[in-house]
Amino acid sequence: MKFSKKCVIAMFLSIYIFTMLMTLTFLIKGAVPDELIRNFFIFWGIEGGALAWIKKLETKKSKKGD
Repeated sequence: MKFSKKCVIAMFLSIYIFTMLMTLTFLIKGAVPDELIRNFFIFWGIEGGALAWIKKLETKKSKKGD
C-alpha cells in the first residue's frame, strides 16, 4: 500500500475519532473547544489538499512520460 493511501486512511480515522470525542465532550460538559476543532479541521484540510496536489502532479507527470 502506498504511503499516501496510508495517510488518507489515518486522516479519516483520526477525524472520525476526534469527532466522536468532541461529541462525547459536548454531551458531558455541554460545550466544546471551538478553536481546537477549527484548527484540527484546518490542519487536515491542508494536509488533504497537499496530498491531492501531489497526486495530481504525479498523474500529470506519468501521462507526460507515456
